[in-house]
Amino acid sequence: MQTLGRDQSDYDSGNFNWEIALVPDKELEWLRQELHEGKEPVIIFIHQLLDKGSGLYEGLYVKNAEQVNQVLIESQRVLAVFKDIIMKDLILFKIIFIISQ
Repeated sequence: MQTLGRDQSDYDSGNFNWEIALVPDKELEWLRQELHEGKEPVIIFIHQLLDKGSGLYEGLYVKNAEQVNQVLIESQRVLAVFKDIIMKDLILFKIIFIISQ
């Protein structure tokens, strides 16, 4: 996952806003393919939030979180998703979801 410009270019190109966090289409397709090809259980660790509705600032959420979650769920391989955010006034560690096998 990256913080990207509106055109999905890497943020180090100077065209970015940290509040636009998303998994680019190319990386989402890579994730889908990796999860499809493997057979082992998977645990995901992510920094930004995939579960809107936590009551936190909107800029902390992955903009295409629904698409990402759908890929994870459809794979039937993801056992758990862990997220953490440590900022000046906020420490958050949360298990987003666990899929029973």
